[in-house]
Amino acid sequence: MVPRGASHHASLAAGTTATCTAQGFIAVFSMSYFATAYTALAVLYWLIVHNGWTKNQLGQRKISFSFLLPPIFVASCFAVPPLFFGMYNEYLGLKCFLNWYPEDCDKTNIDCIRGSVLGVNVAQNILYGYMLLGNIVVVSFVCLLIWAVYKQEKKFDRYLSKGQEKNRKNTYITAWQGIRFSAAYLVPYVMYYVFFFYDIFAYDADVSTAGDLVMIYYLVIVMPLLGAFNAIFYFYPRYVTYRKQVAEKSCMACLCDVLGIGWCHRNRSDEHVEETSISTPLISEEDVQTLL
Repeated sequence: MVPRGASHHASLAAGTTATCTAQGFIAVFSMSYFATAYTALAVLYWLIVHNGWTKNQLGQRKISFSFLLPPIFVASCFAVPPLFFGMYNEYLGLKCFLNWYPEDCDKTNIDCIRGSVLGVNVAQNILYGYMLLGNIVVVSFVCLLIWAVYKQEKKFDRYLSKGQEKNRKNTYITAWQGIRFSAAYLVPYVMYYVFFFYDIFAYDADVSTAGDLVMIYYLVIVMPLLGAFNAIFYFYPRYVTYRKQVAEKSCMACLCDVLGIGWCHRNRSDEHVEETSISTPLISEEDVQTLL
């Protein structure tokens, strides 16, 4: 996607300005969309427990649109304006993103042909700051969700007999799922948060070659694993439930069954399929109804 000859870091590039602009637009749109959608999901999980929403209530059009439309609107606000200022250019020799061109116009007397140093820095910091804010909101609402589940379970303590152990099963499960949920957002994008604080507090500081390589390798290796981290978050509860139901199967066979991989030997009953299909990421519907 990087234009041919745009950078000595991308000697094999064969793209054009148009392909570079398209890739940069998709990158910014997807990052801001994901940050907004992930934050909305955290709020939704808390509202389900706090307000006792059912599937029928969640299916109402006004509730659905209130969580589906904002990510698209916010992502458009982030991704469209840079199109008019030529800000989608080669970035670190890896891809096309918010950057100026040529790459050394910030250090020489050469005028920037596309984008500007100030404009790109502002756009990047707004995007990174928004993503960081989203991560903070996600953690906050996950904590509120855990607290809501804990309070609901604590209400049943009054009915316990003397010496009977308190039940905090749902609190424990929700807490660990909340950690996975937050980490799936934090880990892939943590390097962008490093860029954000560097630009704000240490812009004039020099970064060693080793530091540059660490950042580049992190972006190349870890950031693309965003989907894998989310898959772990969503499939782990189903795997645990199914594993308990068919303890005689191996771990790999259970994992293949949950993921629906065709070459695995599947002996799942319809009852098992139904029971695992209704599990929700942070807390199951049955657990929610139990807590209310």
